[in-house]
Amino acid sequence: GIRVEGWKLIDEIPGDEVCENAVFEKYPSPFVIHFCQRYMAAEWFFGKRKLPKDFFTCEHPLLQIPPKNLATEFNYKILPAKKEPFSG
Repeated sequence: GIRVEGWKLIDEIPGDEVCENAVFEKYPSPFVIHFCQRYMAAEWFFGKRKLPKDFFTCEHPLLQIPPKNLATEFNYKILPAKKEPFSG
């Protein structure tokens, strides 16, 4: 099969719309997003190795949704403390 990352599609979404809930209904997008890297903006951080082992259980809370202006209003990042699991 073809192995191509979908960043070109994501990059074409306007910054003020990238955090909208219906963005993937409005713009072409990859059908799978593989979170293989760390992603951060301001104090928002996602790293799959920071998620607790019981993340995919019904008892675990959902992730918090970032603000819609995250992509356009913040140009800095704050790394989380090392070796601390996600606390949801």
